[in-house]
Amino acid sequence: MRTRKSTVTFQSAFLLNRDVGELPAGRYDIEIDEEEVGTIERSAFRRTAVYLCVQTGASTRTVAATPAEFDLALERDQDPHASQ
Repeated sequence: MRTRKSTVTFQSAFLLNRDVGELPAGRYDIEIDEEEVGTIERSAFRRTAVYLCVQTGASTRTVAATPAEFDLALERDQDPHASQ
């Protein structure tokens, strides 16, 4: 298992999943958990979870999403006409 850190920018308000509700546009620090999927010849990593750090005023909360939910939110942000 490994964790990668990155940032992502959403141009518009977005929905990550039903539990979280709408989040505002902006730049978010993210952590992506990955597990190794190896074979004898080579290894690769598969994303298992995505965590967004959401800052509201002086507080920060971590919001969890599946990789599929995260990808769909990014796709919708890039193309507002993408399937819901």
